[in-house]
Amino acid sequence: MASLSLGSSSELHPRLGDVLLRVQTAERTAAGPDRRPTFRLMRELLGAALSLGVPARALSDCLGTSPASVVTRARSSEGLALSGQLVEQLCDLTPSELSSLSAVPLVVVDGAPETGEHYSTVDFVRTVLALPDVPGLHT
Repeated sequence: MASLSLGSSSELHPRLGDVLLRVQTAERTAAGPDRRPTFRLMRELLGAALSLGVPARALSDCLGTSPASVVTRARSSEGLALSGQLVEQLCDLTPSELSSLSAVPLVVVDGAPETGEHYSTVDFVRTVLALPDVPGLHT
């Protein structure tokens, strides 16, 4: 990971904060077979954010936890590909809408007619971080 800084708090991009809070809510309400994928998603989103240089303090401030907890939970994002449907659930934008609004387009890493297009977690977080911070764009 490029940056595991526990350093000073910097403001988290509001859209990334929204995504993380949605996943945190899903973690708290998940039961049975939904628990493991939800917790894995959070670990991979945290790992992606840290690898892109988002300070652990900014992530922990958003989630109400410690920077050390964020770093401990973070996981390399190489294994998880997000479906287009999951991208839309996370940010209320289709992958094409997200790409058109962001300075960094979302890149398809895998796609098949039967499963649809998939996107890497790191690319998703990078695209979210490149969204303009304008009123009304984030929930």
